[in-house]
Parts: sequence; structure tokens; C-alpha cells
Amino acid sequence: MTTADDDPYYQCNQRAIVLASTWAAQAVLTMMAVQIWKGVADFRRIVEDERRIAFATGARRPC
Repeated sequence: MTTADDDPYYQCNQRAIVLASTWAAQAVLTMMAVQIWKGVADFRRIVEDERRIAFATGARRPC
């Protein structure tokens, strides 16, 4: 009787599982990075709008 370590199909399946989970983790991290990037861009846009509003309503200088 063969053990899991001796079975080439088992080893191939284990490698496929590791590869698939690695790709899934990479996809999740990439999506998170994109969301953070979009959030930073939105925040910068909001800050710039607030600066313009403050300057237009009488602030001495945009800060």
C-alpha cells in the first residue's frame, strides 16, 4: 500500500492546491491594494476641493 508521500497524484494535487490558493491570495491582495489606491485618490480629491472652497470663501491661503 502506498502512502500519500509516495503517490504522485496526491503530490500533484497538493501542488495544484497550493498554487491555486497562492493565486487566490494574490488576487485578494491585489483587490485590496486597488481599493486602498482608490481611497487615497478620493481622499486627495476631497482635500483639494476643501482647500479650494476655503480659499474661495475668504481663507488667506490654501493650506
